[in-house]
Amino acid sequence: MKTLLTIFTLVFTVFFSTTSFAEWTKVSENVDGDSYYVDFERIRKHDGYVYFWYLSDYLKPTETGVLSAMRYHQGD
Repeated sequence: MKTLLTIFTLVFTVFFSTTSFAEWTKVSENVDGDSYYVDFERIRKHDGYVYFWYLSDYLKPTETGVLSAMRYHQGD
């Protein structure tokens, strides 16, 4: 199961990674030193909702070894 999750994560990252093309703007930092960014150029509005990409940059690796994560959020 862990191998399947690792393969899925790798494939997803390779096919959908746009980090190198994004204009990330730092919006926050927590007490642990983790930084958070938003790509303001890719914010979209649709049917009363706002959609945006959010990047978390961790100072220390998570329990699974992750140092950063990109997420697509929906807000109202």
